[in-house]
Amino acid sequence: MHTQQCTTCGKNFVPKFSFQKVDANGTLTFYCSISCRNPVLNTKESKICSVCSKLTPITKINQIYSVNGATYYFCDTTCRAQFLAKKEEPKEKFPSTKSARKIAILNKKGGTGKTTTALNLAASLSIKGYKTLLVDTDSQGNIAASLGLKWPRTLGHFLADGIQFESCIVSKAPNWDIMLSDEDIAHVELNLATVKEREFVLKKKFEKISPRYDFIIFDCAPSHSLMNKNTLLFVEELIITVSCDYLSVVGLNQVLKYIKHIKDLYKHNIKILGILPTFYDIRNNIANRVIELLRSNFNGKVLDPIRINTTLREAPLYKKTIFEHDQLSRGAEDYHNLTAHVIRKA
Repeated sequence: MHTQQCTTCGKNFVPKFSFQKVDANGTLTFYCSISCRNPVLNTKESKICSVCSKLTPITKINQIYSVNGATYYFCDTTCRAQFLAKKEEPKEKFPSTKSARKIAILNKKGGTGKTTTALNLAASLSIKGYKTLLVDTDSQGNIAASLGLKWPRTLGHFLADGIQFESCIVSKAPNWDIMLSDEDIAHVELNLATVKEREFVLKKKFEKISPRYDFIIFDCAPSHSLMNKNTLLFVEELIITVSCDYLSVVGLNQVLKYIKHIKDLYKHNIKILGILPTFYDIRNNIANRVIELLRSNFNGKVLDPIRINTTLREAPLYKKTIFEHDQLSRGAEDYHNLTAHVIRKA
């Protein structure tokens, strides 16, 4: 066999073993050693187990499994065996293998847990093996702030500057890509206002890459902006976050009226996956009253609440998802339950 160059260290070598050659969807890469193919072994970095979600140091080659360009990690041989036994089984079913499920997290009111919900839902989906893209459409850039991410190209570059999609995403973990946003998105919106069919710019862009993913999750700004309208005319499903206070319930009616306006004006159907109560404290009479009010007015649409949880508030300080910060917390349990609901509702 011909001499090849190691993708990691640049060393020239003659491949002799199967692990030294990787074919990921037609793209060949070569590695001179196991440590070059799996650099995480050198750093002993902790990863989330793809089976049990436990955060564990990766120190052995049998804790890693790569296939079709995706990499999976395991805390022990039991989890690895369980994964390999099931890897040929179909995922929990959802429609269409040709396009992602597209979900927006929305509320006109700020402080309802939209960003926390969007990023932890995306994280949980990726942990469960679904290829997931998280898109921040808010000029505040809370996704980047929450996860400590920096990237020179954002949603604005993808929509307005013609920059390739691959250059505008950050790979956070196996199965999880993120497209960030910042204050420049406000300038992009001003430019979009002069474009023909300005409400469909985002749809035209994202339709092309949709087949690459199982889920695309959008974290929307707390407004009825042109960017939000673009997002709603692309997505097919919606989760409305409502904090457990009276004003959030009042604001919910405004959101529902706006959704109806979009449906009627553009003949675009959006399915409400659920109304998600957040910051729920069972000891608080107002919170309990809000839950009762929601269930009496929106029968069948109200999801199990996200309980108030110190670790959920702490996680952004450490630039982590709730699963990385405290996988045994109530917050982690609640967001895994939300994910299970989303998958079932396909």
